[in-house]
Order: sequence, then C-alpha cells, then structure tokens
Amino acid sequence: MVDVPSKGYQPIENYGIIGDLYTVALVGMDGSIDLMAFPHFDSPTVFAALLDWQKGGRFQIAPRLLEAHQKQLYLPDSHILLTRFLASDGVAEISDCMPVPVQEDSSRLPHCLQREGMSPWGFLGNVKPPNPGVTEEERSPVVKGKWKPHLQSARIALRRHQET
Repeated sequence: MVDVPSKGYQPIENYGIIGDLYTVALVGMDGSIDLMAFPHFDSPTVFAALLDWQKGGRFQIAPRLLEAHQKQLYLPDSHILLTRFLASDGVAEISDCMPVPVQEDSSRLPHCLQREGMSPWGFLGNVKPPNPGVTEEERSPVVKGKWKPHLQSARIALRRHQET
C-alpha cells in the first residue's frame, strides 16, 4: 500500500513506464507521474519528483479511498498502463498512455500524454492540476482538461505547443 498523496520517495519498483518512442514517463502506484522529460528524452524534465519530491513537480490523480491497495498492469497487447485502487469504500482506476505516432512524417505530430481516471464506486477526488518542476513557459506543456474536486471520471491530456 502506498500513501496517497505521496509524502516522500517511492521505491523504484513502484513505478510503471509509458512512452511514445520519443520520451517516457514513470507512473507511481499512487497515481503520480514523478518523472517525465517532454517532448523528447533529452528535453528538460517537466515532472521530476522522483529526483526531488518537494520541488521536482508531479502530476497526480488519486482517489479518496481509505486504506486502498494499489496494483499496476498493462492492458494486453498495448502500452496502456492501468493503476487500480481497491478499498472497502470504493474502487478507482487510472489509465495512462503516450500514443505512438503512426504517420510517415511523425516529427510533425504533437507529442501527448493521456491520463484518464474513473471511479465506478467511490470518488476519484484529488485530481490536481499538473505541477511542473520548471517555470519557463517554453518548457511547459499545454494542459487541456477540466479540474473538478469530486469527480467520478476525468480525462486529461498534455500536449506540446505546435511551432508555427
């Protein structure tokens, strides 16, 4: 069982990995993305709580469930990571993925992180706006999504600005 929200560092084995062949993100069992360089591997980190949990920044979606047990798994034959929270007072699930570009000239496609949370029983709660560890506007992704405090579902995407 992992504390939600996180206080401190998680063991590395508590992370799943998602990626789009250009970059990756580490998703903790507490529903937090704690490490992600965006939009490429060699780009500056947007979230880096794995390195500095107080200042590094994170993007967390977590349920309001008491004493929830967490489990992570990948959907069969896909790169979609599911984080499940199971408790006596509810159930919640977060799916994370970074779609892989499929067109020939994939360099022009926007890179994207997609997160979706749902709670068929109980409240998703604790859906917080992404807290990047950097403040320079050119490094920060565009956030699309609605932030509501007591959700049963949420769909959020981070996308890179398109150069014009």
